[in-house]
Amino acid sequence: MVAVINCGDISDLLDYRSTYGKRKKYTFASPRDSWQGAQPHLALLVDDENIHWLGRAQGGQIITDRDRRVEVVDIEDFEDISLIDLRQQLPRRYKNRLGWGILPPATGSAVIQALIEMHPNWKETISRLNQPKHFRISQSARGRLLNEQRDGVGLLLEIGGTGREFLRDWTPPPARASFLAGIKQRFVSEETLINHDVRRFPGLAETLGADVDWRVFEGNRRQIFVMNANTEPVENTLGVDVVYFNEAFKTFVLVQYKRLVRESNAEGESGVWYRPDHNLSTELDRMGVVDSLYGSREGDFRLFSQACWVKLCDPSAVVQDPLQLIKGMYLTRKHFVELLEVCKGPRGGVRLGYDNVPRHINNTLFVELVKEGWVGTCGTGTMELGEVVRMVLENRRALVLGVPL
Repeated sequence: MVAVINCGDISDLLDYRSTYGKRKKYTFASPRDSWQGAQPHLALLVDDENIHWLGRAQGGQIITDRDRRVEVVDIEDFEDISLIDLRQQLPRRYKNRLGWGILPPATGSAVIQALIEMHPNWKETISRLNQPKHFRISQSARGRLLNEQRDGVGLLLEIGGTGREFLRDWTPPPARASFLAGIKQRFVSEETLINHDVRRFPGLAETLGADVDWRVFEGNRRQIFVMNANTEPVENTLGVDVVYFNEAFKTFVLVQYKRLVRESNAEGESGVWYRPDHNLSTELDRMGVVDSLYGSREGDFRLFSQACWVKLCDPSAVVQDPLQLIKGMYLTRKHFVELLEVCKGPRGGVRLGYDNVPRHINNTLFVELVKEGWVGTCGTGTMELGEVVRMVLENRRALVLGVPL
């Protein structure tokens, strides 16, 4: 799909973002009925009837009753092709269909072909920007782990204030379990990586022989250190724990991921539910130890001052947008334990789902609570963080750790 956008002269904006190490992007408002869905489009950015830049445009948040935000990212300087010259290159039946906004699919395909014929050296860039970004993650153990790590990394980037746009160009890494291995290095500050000493966090550099990948992300004048680690082969790893640690406020939050499973009842109605597995009691014991050791200490006011949460995650394998967090329910450990006692299925077994857990916290609210320091422990330090990391990995769980710098 192709969109033609009259953006005017945005060279100063792009130069400014480049100077401050920010990703080149341009945002504008568009009528909701003319820009629907989250499918990305190859964007032709036009100033004074000339195509000066190419990018990838995607509809975003609804901002008014009429409008939604559209964001153009991955912007590249182009060859200054005039719309008149491009129209002349099109087959006759498409010449009058080249206008502003999202082009009809057939017209868009003709435009792409014309651009490549006019500038063959841009074929690879045009193909990359035109590629749909949704992908299917395998339902295998490795696929489920990658998707949960993807969600954990996105969650940490959002809490840390850098934003999640780094995840747009993620590609599944070959024969690796770590999600971070699929993020291109161009989103990472090499200077920061060289100067940053991972061993400043006791226990993280020598995490029981763990397979470790780490990156430092920069955005919105903020930095966050993110690490993936696991000690077990993927097929033996029980799931993902996400830990966010803020040195400045001496606080951390731990989120354990649990997967909902799609089920159908006798009437053929489908729903997603969580049923406990045989590892749950051990994992809850470990989370209880973490809360008893590091929760409810003296310090800054919290609405909830213990560390441990559970996220019950939807099982869909199709990711429409890599930036999108997995839909799910956040529950405090204590609330989760209480629900296990009262939420039952039709045959009396434990079963948790949206129908019988109406009170839960969603992604948006959870991010805000953690970001603003309303939840999480008080008075914890890096030595204690190292101990939590050790406990996570000893329990055969993969770790996604985020620390603002």
